[in-house]
Amino acid sequence: MKHCLPTLVLSSLVAATGFAAVGARQDVTHGTVPLDSPATESVASGSAPYDFALGKLQLAEGDYSGAIDALQRAAKAAPNEPYVHLVLAETLLRIGRMATAVEHADRAVALAPKDVDILGGAGRVLVSFGDRDPRVGTRGESYFERLIELAPDHLETLHILGSIHQRRGDLVGAENYFSRLAALQPGPRSAGVLLQLYLDQGKQDEAITLLQEVLDHSPGELEMRLTLADLLVEKGDHAGAAAALMAAPEGVMDNIELARRTAVELYRSGDLAGALGALDLVLAENPSPRLRLFQGLL
Repeated sequence: MKHCLPTLVLSSLVAATGFAAVGARQDVTHGTVPLDSPATESVASGSAPYDFALGKLQLAEGDYSGAIDALQRAAKAAPNEPYVHLVLAETLLRIGRMATAVEHADRAVALAPKDVDILGGAGRVLVSFGDRDPRVGTRGESYFERLIELAPDHLETLHILGSIHQRRGDLVGAENYFSRLAALQPGPRSAGVLLQLYLDQGKQDEAITLLQEVLDHSPGELEMRLTLADLLVEKGDHAGAAAALMAAPEGVMDNIELARRTAVELYRSGDLAGALGALDLVLAENPSPRLRLFQGLL
């Protein structure tokens, strides 16, 4: 298989690996690149489609050496096809040939500077090399920034850029990207890092607002609800904390910790009857000795 592929199999592989779209590559500007443009120089000459398909096949089989040889032949036969350079760069990265991987990633971007897939793939290659050469890492970051300018709602890139800023200690920069991510993808998954960034910067009000938005979207998130109550208590708002806890959906209300915290905050806000009533409701379904003791103390 490494030396010959049936015509039918080869044509299927070519269609599945990117060359089928060479004649009309689309970028985020929604313009069609002409067939004779530099980024899509004919790959029909030589063995580029065959070698590219063969390289992808060998890569899937774990034959990195064979994949690199085939992809290098494809890149030589079709030097102006950016996707060939990107796949070769990603493959070289896997075996630690970082400098050559960077060269091919940069070449891919030079050929297709407005292609979001090329920018994202090349950015990942260069950022991976950033620990060895910060200048390369910075260039990779610039590819991600260019991508997010072209596609402002690209969730993965927002997360990557936020993480880059967070690792370097730029909490304000990280907050910018993670807040945009949370706005586009509401819910606890996107909000977790942003919440910690707010807390690390002492932005308590922003953290409370974020938690309220998350719970509006995902009311069953118990840890988020308890954290919201904690922040409200720190501000001295025991009634608000009790209200936030009591707003939990029915499936969460039988949680012992939630019931205990609700009773405590009602008691602290001066509502002893409400505190006892909250305990009665949960004890009817869950006769916990711990809650019985707390009820007796109240």
